[in-house]
Order: sequence, then C-alpha cells, then structure tokens
Amino acid sequence: MPTFHSIFTNFLLSSKPRFSTAKTLTNLSTISTSDSSFPISSDHRSWNQAKEALGALILSPSCSPSQLLQIHGQVIATGFSQNIFLNTLLVSKYHSFQDPEAAHLVFNSVISKPNSIFWNSMIRGCCINGRLEEMIDIYSEMMNSGVSPDKLTYNLVLKACTDLSDFEYGLRIHDQIVQRSSECEVDVLVGTSLVNMYSKFGDVCFARSLFDRMPLRDIVAWNAMISGYSRNGLLSESLYLFKYLRLIKEISPNESTLVSIISVCRDLVQLQLGEAVHGFSIKTGLLQIISVSNSLIDMYISCGCLDVSAKLFDQLTVRDSVAWSLMIGGYSAYGRGQKAMKLFRVMKVSKEMVPTRAVLLNLLPACADLGAWEEAEKSVEEYTMNSLTESDASLSTALLNVYLKCGKIDKAFKLFGERSQRDAISWNAMIRGLGELKLWHQALRLFIEMWQEGREPDLITMLIVLPLIGSIASLKRAKEAHAYVIKTNLLLEIRIANSLIDMYSKCGCIKISQIIFDSILEKDVISWSSMISGYAMNGCSEDAIELFHAMEKTCTKPNNVTFVSLLSACTRGGLVEKGKEYFKSMRDVHGIKPEARHYACMVDLLSRAGFISQARELMDFMGTELSTSGWGSLLSACRVQCESLQIGEEAAKHLFNLEPRNAANYLVLASMYNSMGRSDDAKGVLRLLKERRVKKISPGCSWVC
Repeated sequence: MPTFHSIFTNFLLSSKPRFSTAKTLTNLSTISTSDSSFPISSDHRSWNQAKEALGALILSPSCSPSQLLQIHGQVIATGFSQNIFLNTLLVSKYHSFQDPEAAHLVFNSVISKPNSIFWNSMIRGCCINGRLEEMIDIYSEMMNSGVSPDKLTYNLVLKACTDLSDFEYGLRIHDQIVQRSSECEVDVLVGTSLVNMYSKFGDVCFARSLFDRMPLRDIVAWNAMISGYSRNGLLSESLYLFKYLRLIKEISPNESTLVSIISVCRDLVQLQLGEAVHGFSIKTGLLQIISVSNSLIDMYISCGCLDVSAKLFDQLTVRDSVAWSLMIGGYSAYGRGQKAMKLFRVMKVSKEMVPTRAVLLNLLPACADLGAWEEAEKSVEEYTMNSLTESDASLSTALLNVYLKCGKIDKAFKLFGERSQRDAISWNAMIRGLGELKLWHQALRLFIEMWQEGREPDLITMLIVLPLIGSIASLKRAKEAHAYVIKTNLLLEIRIANSLIDMYSKCGCIKISQIIFDSILEKDVISWSSMISGYAMNGCSEDAIELFHAMEKTCTKPNNVTFVSLLSACTRGGLVEKGKEYFKSMRDVHGIKPEARHYACMVDLLSRAGFISQARELMDFMGTELSTSGWGSLLSACRVQCESLQIGEEAAKHLFNLEPRNAANYLVLASMYNSMGRSDDAKGVLRLLKERRVKKISPGCSWVC
C-alpha cells in the first residue's frame, strides 16, 4: 500500500501530471481497497460531481486511515490537489485520525488559502489533538495572510489562550474582536469564550459585564458564568445565578450546569439545596448521566451523609472508576476502613472496573488505618504490573505512608531508597511519618540528609520540621531552622510564624515567642492560641489570661484550641474559679460545645486543686469519650489524697483498659495500696503488671541535642 508521503512525493512535489478527463474518471470509478470499494459509475460525470463524490468518500463514517490514503491519492491524481473544499475535508479527517503531521502536509501544500473555513479546519484539528501552541501559531499566520477570522476562529483561539493561561495573547485577540465588530464580542459563541477566559484569569467582574451584554445566551453561556463564579470562590453568586436561570423557561439546565452547582453545594455544605438539585436531576432524567450522579455522591460525602451517598452508589446502573473511587475514598475519610476494603474487593471480584490509580490513592489510607500494609503493597504491585508503569510518584508516596503508619519502618526506607528521583513530597512524607511515630531524632536526621542532597526544604517541609524541633526541645536546632526561615522569606507566611511561636515555647524561650508574635501584622486565631499555649506551658498563667482578653478586644473569635490553651493555663496556675468561668463561657458566650479534651482539662484543674469528687462527677459528662488524660489526672490526685482510694481504684481500672502497656498506672495504684497498709492488694497489682509483661519505665534521658 502506498504511504501518504510517497503519494505526496509522486503526485504533488514532482512535476504535475496531466490526465485526460476520461482517464481520470475511469481511475476514480475503480478506487478500491482490500476490504471495500468506492465506485463512481457514470461516463458523463462533471468535475463538480467528481469532487462531491470524493468529498462523500472522505466524510464516510466507514472510511479508515488506510482508505483515506487511497482517496487522497485519487484527489491528487484527478487534479484536485489545490481544491479548498476537498483539502478542508482531508485536513479534518487526518486530524480525526490523530495524524496531525499528515494534516500539516495537506495544509501547507495548498498554495492559496482563500477562506476562513480552511484555516478553521486546521485550527480545530490542532485543538482536537491538544496542540494548543500550534493553534495560536496558525491563527497568527492566518492574520498575516490577510484572511479575516470568523466567530468560530475566535472561539477556538480564545479557548487555546484560556487553556494555556496566555492572558496577554488573549487580550490581544479580544482587542482585535472589538476593532472588527462590537456585535462579534457579545456573540453567544465568542462571548462565551471570553467569559471563560476572563473568569479563569480572575477578572470575574469583567466576565459578568460581557455576560450581561450578550443579547442571546444559551445554556453553555450560563454554565460558563456559573462555573466562573465557582472557580473564583464566589460561591454565593454562583448559587444566585443558578436560581435566576431556573426562572427562565426558555433555557433548561443541563448536566454541566448541575455538575457545577452541585460542586458549589459541596463547597458551601449546602445540603438542603444539594438535595433539591438531586430531586431536579431525577425529574429531568439527568441523574442517569454518570457525571451528575458522581457529583451528587461527592456532595453527600462532603456534607457528612455517607449513607445517602452509598445508597445512591448502589442504585447506579453504570458505575465508572470515578464513582468507585469516590465511594472508597468516602469510607476511608470517615474512618470506615473495613467498608472501603470490602467495596474494593467487590469491585475486583465483579470485574466491573479495573482498579485505577485514583481508586488506589483512596484505598491506601484505609489500609493504613487498618494496618493492612500487605494488601496495600499487593494492590500497588498489581496495578503497576497491569498498567505497565515502572513507578508512580503519588502511589509510591501513598504506600510509603501506609508502611510508616503501620510501623514498617524498614520497608518504608527500602521503598524510599529505591526511588531514583525523590521529590519533596516523598521526603516530606518520610519526615512526617517518622515524626508521627515519635522518632523525632531520626526524622530530623533525614531532614538534614535531604538538605545535604541539595533538595531545598519548602514551606510544607518546614511546617513538618518546626514541630519536630519543638518535640525534642532543641534550642540549637530551633535557631538554625529560624535562620533558614528568615533567609528564604518564609517568615512572611503566617503558618510558619505560628509554628515558630509554638517551637520556641516548647524550648522554654517564651520571650522569643513573644517577639515573633508581636511581629505578626495580621494575627489569626492560631497565632493567639499558640501564644496563650506558650504562656501556659511556661507557667505564665496570668500572661495567658491577659492575652486572651486582648484577643477578645480584637474581635478575633476563639476556637476549641484557644480554650484548651486557656484552661491549661488555669490548671498550671491553680486558678479554679477562673477555669470554671472560662469553661462555662465556651458554650454560653462563644457558642462552642466543649469536647473531651476540654473536660479533661477541667478534670485536671479540679484534681490538682483537691476537688477530686467534683472532678469524678465531671468525668460522667465525657460519655464514651473518656480520656486517658482525665483518668490519669484523677489517679495522680488520689495518690496525694489517699482518702480518695475508691476513685483512685476506679481510675486505675479504666487506665488498665485504655493503656494496658503503661507501667506507671500499675505502680501508682500499688503505691496507694502500700500507703494504706494494704500490701496484699499492692502485691496483686504488681503481679498483674508482671503477668501482662509490662516493662517498667526506663530511666530518663535528655532530649536536648
């Protein structure tokens, strides 16, 4: 079979052959391939009829790439090599077969390119094949040739500018549109492209002005404006525009509209409106479209209605990889790892869908929570083998996290070492994982190794490392990290400044924490809470309370963490009445529902002050969230006040269940029994300690490097 390039060489680039009309038509009537033929039977066909016949053959849905080459050969052989109509069809067809090089050869072979239709075929073809830069180059060539673009041209090139984020060139094209015709600017096709472009580049106000000036707006234009608001975080405006669209009877929302507005409901946690959109999708039959049903599943998961999303998932007649991924990810996110694993196994057994990268990325956190590192490892290996992928950075990092959370440090280091190119994400995952395992020194050594290998720590790295330094209370490391933060201008990032406050507070340098706090121009609630916590842990209770009142004067709304810090300050200062006052004000003044950790702080405060009975009564309010810290505070207080032995025994029993490997709890109870002269009971506790093979606390050591 002759190739396109050989046809081109023989018929076009060589001297042009001269065929008689009869001979040409005879040849044309006998075009054939191995699997089909293309007859044109008539002795009196005109050239125009021949052209139309060739055009029909090119446009035929059954035309294959190999057949197109033969038809193209006949186009050239019959003298139509410069025919704009046929060459336009050829360019479009070659692009549809993902052969842009052939399309370029056809396009460049035409000496005269007199109309915009031919140029548009080339521009559209580049768009289909994702060659966006070439679209702009061809448009520039078209302008230089003197051919006037039409509305389709502008629509295609503006789309290219938008996808390439080339705002400067997009503005130039907009100027050209305005110079040509003000009506063209607000044409539904061109206007929609301009709305999309300006929305993506952040000028949503100008996009809205263009939208309002459009005399005719179809659903695509409405979708562009709705999604434009959503993209720029103006979610309320997006909802308002959707509600206004519903009042226009001539235009009905389509699947793209619903997907956009469901995403807004998800981001705003607008469950009621989301349910209304769900009802509308059922009424209009749009729920059957997989993108709509997937968006609803995502919305319900984000709004905390996991069971509703599961029911919707089960009702789907067709489920794509996105649906499976969303549902598995939803179970993982809500701590229902067993459900996530079960659904993943159902997917594999049913063979309804082959596990994708997205599915695995949502499954692996569930594996980590369940300690199922072997299943995670096997799933990743199977995916890599089936997809013929050598390595995937995201999957490797996710598997790395599984190993670390499951305590498989050797496997984590092996996987980390096998990666030829370790990016910042994998380094950060290793450092964070070691830190969560309380291997602080090992995590910091890895951080130093990262630095030595020439990998510059980024913002995320420093947000991981600063708390690690605080955990080991190393002032030397703290100052080194602080210097790096200043050198790289990361101190301007408020999250870094807040982490520095906490780090220096844990290192005992409360004055440096105060200096950093004072240097923050726009303090957020975390800044205030970190400083209050710093004062509390360094025994400056009065300063913590004073700072809290200063915070209230700035109208900064305190959060749960703020009150943990404040109650801790009252505990360390023995300020019982102040603590009770702040605990009561949480709900009454600030509308914050106390959590288990707040009750634990109050139990600690009352226990230390000797109000053990009140502390025990408060424990009942914690319900199922009884904490080790609360019972621990009670047990420690009972050791001082031996007359509270009964409460001490109760606290110890709870702690034996909550943390059975903590030898300190056994020793405290045994000590209490001995002080009360109950040596047999003390021996019984120590016997239990031995039976459970719990090791006694090892001698203390310095954390300071």
